Amino acid sequence: MFRKPLFPGYVFLQFAPERRMKLFQSDCVAKILEVEDQALFFEQLEEILRALETDLEIRLAPIIGRGTRVLIKRGPLRGVEGLVEERYGVNTVLLRLDFIGQAAAVKVEAADLEII
Repeated sequence: MFRKPLFPGYVFLQFAPERRMKLFQSDCVAKILEVEDQALFFEQLEEILRALETDLEIRLAPIIGRGTRVLIKRGPLRGVEGLVEERYGVNTVLLRLDFIGQAAAVKVEAADLEII
């Protein structure tokens, strides 16, 4: 059974600092992200792994905060760009859409948004 990766494009590695240059020599690594708080990272990764072991639907939820420019990917407003004004709960955001020089507020599922 094929399962789509939760974090496509990311590979999580733990390595000694002196091995860093060896990773880049493989031509398969574009960038290494430094983890400032290792303990917190491991705690959060363990929580995600625990969730993946359940039968719950798990999907990537982008972190979209106030002031983020977004593009609506699906639904009747597909293709419209907006600015996140507020975020309510886990999946719904309130956007300000600047069309005809006015603003309109619409609730859009976070999964339907793409950060610009």
